[in-house]
Amino acid sequence: MVQNYVFPATVSEAVTVLSTNRGKARIIAGGTDLILELQGGKTGCDVLVDLTQIAELKNITEENGCIRIGASVTHAQAASSELVLRHAPALAQACRKVGSLQIRNMGTIIGNIVTGNPAADAAVALACLNTTAEVTNLDGIQNMPLEDMYAGVCLSCIDSCCQVVTHVKFPLKQPGQGSAYLRMEQRKALALP
Repeated sequence: MVQNYVFPATVSEAVTVLSTNRGKARIIAGGTDLILELQGGKTGCDVLVDLTQIAELKNITEENGCIRIGASVTHAQAASSELVLRHAPALAQACRKVGSLQIRNMGTIIGNIVTGNPAADAAVALACLNTTAEVTNLDGIQNMPLEDMYAGVCLSCIDSCCQVVTHVKFPLKQPGQGSAYLRMEQRKALALP
């Protein structure tokens, strides 16, 4: 049962709260999957650590030859981002396929990844873009290839007791390159396979 809801101002503060409450705290940004898990009793925690007030996690930027997407960026924001549309149209297209309008407006790109769900449209597009994740803990930042984040169906390699995925990044599109996303099977409404 959630007893405390924390709004850290920095990534460092978020990691400290996670580590201090090891095993009793969970990260939330969009929360579209986590809230259902909490309500359904599939998971529990005492503390929710909300990343949405950390300014650096709200942006999509171009840095050092890469597009960098923060942990609080929603599917809707990515789908309409000029940088994403220009350099990763596959990601914009995938983000437009995610769930319902409400889910696209709340759910985050990184949340789509860390849940490990095989129906994660954005994660599929990001895998094709040579994406790496920036994973932060008390020891610093580690860059992890996207495909190394998965331990199985709905299983992540991220230690949610002490690690925060703060950003994902992928190289800028080069001349002559392109990308597109097409879901080969339509699911009915919001059903997951």
